[in-house]
Amino acid sequence: MSGLEALDHAVQVTRVWINHLDERLGWENKPRAYRLLKAVLHGLRDWLQINESAHFAAQLPELLRGVYYEQWRPAIVPVKKRSKADFLARFVQSRSD
Repeated sequence: MSGLEALDHAVQVTRVWINHLDERLGWENKPRAYRLLKAVLHGLRDWLQINESAHFAAQLPELLRGVYYEQWRPAIVPVKKRSKADFLARFVQSRSD
């Protein structure tokens, strides 16, 4: 694919991810599902070591890879508090919106 077809495909794949997440959560609120997906991607990005983070990002669909790297500051990652509870606490606000 080239040109706009590739961009259309990237949008379509991203919609599939958001729709799937929204369906799994039973929210019927795609903007909310997108916010959660973005929060989880950013949480993973900041949690992983830099090399692990880059390897993970390389496996994401093109458009979500951009979301993943949005506002990334590799000089301050990974986060220092690395317990399971600390990781999950990062998403409490996203789920309650």
